[in-house]
Amino acid sequence: MQLSVMVARAVVSAFIAWLRVSGQPGVTGQQRDQLVAVLQPEFGGPGLGVKDWLLGRVTSFMAPRRDAFSNWSGAPLGDILRYQARGETLRNFIGERVRQTGASVILAHSLGGVAAVDWLASGNRNLAALVTVGSQAPFFYEIDALASCPYGTKLPESFPRRWLNFYDPRDFLSYAGQALFKGFAHDVKVDNGQPFPEAHSAYWHNDAEVWPEINRFLP
Repeated sequence: MQLSVMVARAVVSAFIAWLRVSGQPGVTGQQRDQLVAVLQPEFGGPGLGVKDWLLGRVTSFMAPRRDAFSNWSGAPLGDILRYQARGETLRNFIGERVRQTGASVILAHSLGGVAAVDWLASGNRNLAALVTVGSQAPFFYEIDALASCPYGTKLPESFPRRWLNFYDPRDFLSYAGQALFKGFAHDVKVDNGQPFPEAHSAYWHNDAEVWPEINRFLP
């Protein structure tokens, strides 16, 4: 049920972002929540009765704007699809950078967090800690899309026990991982003070929460 809510939020956030970049009128917070509630049944949630009407309206609105929406969403979706097809290249890059620098800690953002988790889970890397920010690694694990850790299996014992994972409820591309990766991930919920999609990159400017927590976490 939690997954269906996350997917519905992601779809609505993409729609709202498209409205913003295309100069269309936005939606209120109440309308956003209503859209999420109506879309949720399509992803496994409880039925609401009004979904066919609203989804029909959304479809009618989006149909003539499909090309523009595809152009807008192509970059982020393309990154994810490219990683799923050729993720080994990025994982090898992470490994090479760790060897070159002698790093003992990885700090990764967004899809980089997915690749970092995959790389660390695929062998004994002997790293001290991992910090992920706005990462989709927990979501990928839930949908069985992590290359190195199939859903239902545990992370290897060699995986760093010190894993700090930042997420912002307003960042629909960030996910909590503590419940899924027990004994490894430690979630930190933050408020970046920005709506989506700006919230996804605003962690680095969150001097009140993110950086002090990293400072406390790292020796």
